[in-house]
Amino acid sequence: MEFSSLKEQRADVHDAAEARAAAAAASADADTDPASTSQPSSSDSSTRRKRPKHPQSTETASTAAAETPFGKAMANPEDQQDAHTQPLEDGSLPTPGLGSPEHASATSASDGSEEAEEPIKPHNLLSATELIQAGGDPLSPFAPAPILRLNAIRISGAGRALRPGYLASLCRPYMDPYLSDQNPNANILNSLYYGSRTSHVLPGQPTTLPSILALTSSLAGDLDKLDVFRNIEASLAPSIFPGASEEDVDVILACGKPKGRVFLKSSTDVGNGEGSASVQGRIRNVFGGAETLQGSATFGTRTKQAFNLEFGGPLAGNPDIEYKLAAFSHDRDYSAFASLSESVQGLRASINSSFTDEPKGVIDPVDLGDGEAPTTTTTTQHEVAYEASLRELGRVMGDASVAVRKMAVAPSVKSALSWTWVRESRDSPVLPSRGSKVRTLLEYAGLGGDAQHVKAEVEASTGRHFSPLQWLFPSLSTSTSATASPFLEEPSQEASSSDADAALSAALPSLHPIFTTLTFRSGLLHPLSPSSAHFSDRFQLGGPTSLRMFRHSSLGPKSDADSLGGDAFWSLGLSLLSPIPRKPHWPLMLHAFANAGQIGQLPHKPAGAQYWSGLKQLAQPSSSVGVGVVYMQGQLRVELNAGVPLTARCGDGTRKGLQLGIGIDFL
Repeated sequence: MEFSSLKEQRADVHDAAEARAAAAAASADADTDPASTSQPSSSDSSTRRKRPKHPQSTETASTAAAETPFGKAMANPEDQQDAHTQPLEDGSLPTPGLGSPEHASATSASDGSEEAEEPIKPHNLLSATELIQAGGDPLSPFAPAPILRLNAIRISGAGRALRPGYLASLCRPYMDPYLSDQNPNANILNSLYYGSRTSHVLPGQPTTLPSILALTSSLAGDLDKLDVFRNIEASLAPSIFPGASEEDVDVILACGKPKGRVFLKSSTDVGNGEGSASVQGRIRNVFGGAETLQGSATFGTRTKQAFNLEFGGPLAGNPDIEYKLAAFSHDRDYSAFASLSESVQGLRASINSSFTDEPKGVIDPVDLGDGEAPTTTTTTQHEVAYEASLRELGRVMGDASVAVRKMAVAPSVKSALSWTWVRESRDSPVLPSRGSKVRTLLEYAGLGGDAQHVKAEVEASTGRHFSPLQWLFPSLSTSTSATASPFLEEPSQEASSSDADAALSAALPSLHPIFTTLTFRSGLLHPLSPSSAHFSDRFQLGGPTSLRMFRHSSLGPKSDADSLGGDAFWSLGLSLLSPIPRKPHWPLMLHAFANAGQIGQLPHKPAGAQYWSGLKQLAQPSSSVGVGVVYMQGQLRVELNAGVPLTARCGDGTRKGLQLGIGIDFL
């Protein structure tokens, strides 16, 4: 019975829809006979008159129909009139059930399929960024990697400070296929000059987001090394050039405001056994290529006066390599260990390079948290220099020795080529806890002038720190990893262990980490002419910064009271530093040291009895030990030590008791 009532309702609604459709078609078509429009109306009225009436059945059917999707649509035909009874454009009627949301959306999509455009495909840069934000590892070989292609490098804000030609030279190693390592015919000199810049992906080549980020970081670092802008902001964006696809990206570098061009500074310096006052001036970015012009004037206790004018800048395409042209003049007083003074004027040209190898994939290089050795940053520096100078020894004192008077007879001209190599991996130059430093110097003099020699120097230093409390009582640092007692529950074991450690720490004095530094220095000077080496080229040893508890430059051969210097030397120093107990925040530290070294002169011929006699003198070191306190302010170091010389050669200037040392570079 319910089914029959529902069928009758559907027929009623269908008849009404046919009537409205016929009326709409008649009004739209002017050639249609108006008499035909009255038939559906009469049939509709006759149908309504012939329908049997069942009040209860109709009410039940309406309730049941309302529970179905189609019944909900037909429960109130007046509300559904527009959605179900309006004819389509061709005059046909919509099928029953068209009012459902699923069918309505499908019908609207199919009707507008011809007019709607295809959806825009998201850019691969957005997809790659979403993968990283979702926690994916872009370096994993199993991670999905959307393809990206470098299209252009856009630098904004740099045109007002740097020349366009210089900016093009910075971008060339990243864009030029001829310089790339992928070129089988690439010149090896290009790889040596540009370094890792030629190993990045070229424009248009398929790559991934990490490769694009590496290129962006390298180029942004090059701009930052110029020291022209206050800040550099790097970003990636989809390419805006015509014809770009969803894989093309642009590297955008926004340069901040340029730094001030003129800089003036006055300062007082104390170090290496002398004090001085200086005035410095600098002009930055002189010609729009990150050039620098700077000068200084210094007046001090031992360096009576010194003037220096230097012009330099980075080479095109590589900010890690700089050129420098300098003119200098200084006047030094050596009366503290020799009865004369030295005046030098000269020119110097050099090319310097500096490369830094930073650890990759390390979040915190200080503490890895896995018991592994921390990773440090290594900096390698090279310098190739040519120097032409005029040296003159003068102002000889009345009590000067005969040897000193002979050296001051005529000036000396030096024309030398030198190479310096430095490798620095210490975490701190003042108190290193890991890493090392190695420095070597090779000099050849003989390209002109009377100075002819070969000179070599080497310096090696390393630092470590340890805690004596952990050595004596390892349980203080490893109590958490101790084996649990089978007779105690785990919480009780942890409580007893922590209580024991606290009681032991309170009973023992406060012991802080001890920093140890070990430094070795050596040098050799070999004359190439029959005459001995010039006084200005010889080595000097002794003093609070080179060999403690000996006077400044007082070791080695002497003529009366004048130190003549040596052709070979070596020195070794061990220092222990620790914060003052219960005062770790003080800038004062306790200091203990042990130093040893020797200096001597070697004959010209590396053979014979005199040569071996000179080597034996070097094998007899002068040594000293002592303790003291150290005050540190930045890299400046002030030492007040009390010690005694253990061994000394005849004529060495020993110093007992207290010795004050001020400087930056100590043995």
